[in-house]
Amino acid sequence: MSFRKSIEGFEKGIKEIFIKRKAVLIWTFLIMALTHIYFFVGRFINEDMHGYLSKAPAELGHGRYFYGHSEFTFLPVVIFVIVFIELALTILLLLKLFHIERKIYEIIIAALVVTFPSWSYSFVYAFLWDTYSLSLLTAVLAVFIADKYKYGFLPGGFFIACSLSLYQSYIAVSISLAIMILIIELTKKDIKEVIKKALRLMALGIFGAVVYKIGIWAFNIELGTYKGADTMGQIPIDMIPALIKRTYTGFIQFFTGDNLGVKGIRFFYVPLFITIAYIGCMVFSVVMIILNSGKKVKIVNKIFIAALLLLLPLAVNFIDFIGVETSASTLNTYAFVLIFILPVVLLSEYQMNTRGGVL
Repeated sequence: MSFRKSIEGFEKGIKEIFIKRKAVLIWTFLIMALTHIYFFVGRFINEDMHGYLSKAPAELGHGRYFYGHSEFTFLPVVIFVIVFIELALTILLLLKLFHIERKIYEIIIAALVVTFPSWSYSFVYAFLWDTYSLSLLTAVLAVFIADKYKYGFLPGGFFIACSLSLYQSYIAVSISLAIMILIIELTKKDIKEVIKKALRLMALGIFGAVVYKIGIWAFNIELGTYKGADTMGQIPIDMIPALIKRTYTGFIQFFTGDNLGVKGIRFFYVPLFITIAYIGCMVFSVVMIILNSGKKVKIVNKIFIAALLLLLPLAVNFIDFIGVETSASTLNTYAFVLIFILPVVLLSEYQMNTRGGVL
């Protein structure tokens, strides 16, 4: 690609953001201001924050060697604007990744990204406000680049490493997005093409993990023993069945409020209508996949689609699987938001396939 074409592509992207996508930017700002601004101006914090009311800690540890902008400025309004920009870019990448064009779907996805409960909880860690949002942005950007370009897994791998070095939990978002992409591809493309993309996305994860490990060595970072960080991913073969069972059980219990496994205690307070919405999203997603597939899709594609759907819970709850000496906590569950985004993406895909037009 020539320099001139690169400039033209950049200009086209800027115009799309501020003209075509301006509504979603406005809605993202309004929703974020209405739901989260008190965390910034009122300093609504948890017990871990009492020692860091005016400055960030000297180092994070536990395999994290990059900060967001809170290391340089701790003005709440400034950080709020930075977090909004990073979240807005994340939403725009998701819309572009899944070719979302209808305004109503753009707003729904923006609202889900901004207001998901575990995201709200992350704001009680004031010194990590924009660290979390930057980690999420780079996790999505990595998949976007790997999906769009043949050798995108190379630069994408650096963004995976960046996301991991900021906060490791958002790797579950990258894995889940990759599975969602492959599911959609299987409904309309030959299996050989999809396998090539699957290998490219796998290469993204492997290369990203290697770069991250090199970073740990280069910056001389100690993983530490907190929540089993030093053993994360070191899974004994005999524990795999138990970890798989725990991961799928946690996936189900997340939406019923029983994650802690203790009767009467709730990870989040989950009313009945949320549980019904969760079940409805899964059923609707399956229906949309069937409608998108139709008779034109080969049986081998349908088998792979079924396999990927079964893997999706493992992906969104990935931290529960690799955390040998611990289990997922509130901050580790943001990828669950994709369970609600998936049916919106599939519905949009179905309407594009049937030439339903754009609102």
